[in-house]
Amino acid sequence: NRSGYFLMKPSERAGLSKASKRSVALNSIRKICSGDRVRYIDGEFDLDLTYITSQVVAMAFPAAGLSSAWRNHIDDVANMLNKYHKNHYMIWNLSDKQYDYSKFDDNIFEFGFPDHHSPPLDMLFKIILTMYNWLKADPKNVAVVHCVGGKGRTGTVICCYLYFIGLFQDSSEAMEYFAQKRSKIENGVRQPSQRRYVGYFDEVLHSAIRPITPTIQLTKIILHTVPVYNKKKKGCSPCLKVFLTSKPPGELVYSSAWEQDISSVFYRPADEKIEWDIHTMVRADLMITCTHVEGSNTTLMFRSSLHTAFVRQQEIIPLEELDGVKMKKAVYIDEGMYLEILFCLDSSTSSSTDDSNAHDISQTVYAAVFSEYEKTRNAQMEAQND
Repeated sequence: NRSGYFLMKPSERAGLSKASKRSVALNSIRKICSGDRVRYIDGEFDLDLTYITSQVVAMAFPAAGLSSAWRNHIDDVANMLNKYHKNHYMIWNLSDKQYDYSKFDDNIFEFGFPDHHSPPLDMLFKIILTMYNWLKADPKNVAVVHCVGGKGRTGTVICCYLYFIGLFQDSSEAMEYFAQKRSKIENGVRQPSQRRYVGYFDEVLHSAIRPITPTIQLTKIILHTVPVYNKKKKGCSPCLKVFLTSKPPGELVYSSAWEQDISSVFYRPADEKIEWDIHTMVRADLMITCTHVEGSNTTLMFRSSLHTAFVRQQEIIPLEELDGVKMKKAVYIDEGMYLEILFCLDSSTSSSTDDSNAHDISQTVYAAVFSEYEKTRNAQMEAQND
């Protein structure tokens, strides 16, 4: 029962001790806050935690203090893991927050990157390698992965791992499976850039080639159709920024505010499009953000993350593949809105000749990941032929 304590009859509540009342009430709040996420409930524990496989666990942030009123309480998580997996669990913290690691005997890997964002590609490969090495060391070992809610960033990593170990032939199947296991309504990895990076991971392994990561010129960005965020003036005042994000939280390399006062910039639907001349060199992971500025207030219009190893000269990103677009926060957004990103891939304006800079994923990490991936696929093929 999702509402638990709040649906109890007064006579039922009266029979509980103060501690029990508090525990039942907090669990009711946590169930409501966990929404559609599948919880682990066994009579002793009631946690926002899901076994995706027998060895891979997704969970919400292990909180203390006030936030533990609606998140997993860190002591409950520690007690559960130590009861069922003592000396056999490792935690991957994908959030940018720390907590009392000693409660888990410091069995923690830190791989933090921002909420609702995709992980840098090199970091993603390192996470998968550390998970694989831990899980293959002992069949009793479990990998516990969390961000804050335990779905977006957590799902991105777990989907890549499930594809990597050969549970699925296609990364999209892994994402469908994760959604089915983690969510009552099959709501899994939803952010387009996170799904894009799962696809990148799939592509790297499938191609069997460590990708060249050139430094290229981002020449222009065009937003086709103009959304309305200012109700009075019926338009928007956009500020576009470009970040290099291989090392979180990222390096700002371009801002339209550097070139013009945003308060004097205004576009209306009649303008049909918004163009930014960028002419900035970019490499590896990059993120484009656009916000509407109105006085001291800003509203995210959209965000998108890409990697230069996979981009073409012209990238078209339709509305449904842009992150952070919230129709309710806008007055009007045309359903045909899309982002056009232009790169110059010409060798005279790009650089990939220096091998130390030509690859984003380190040779050691890539070789280890691909070697294990190849062994798994070969074993599967042999089993099918028997």
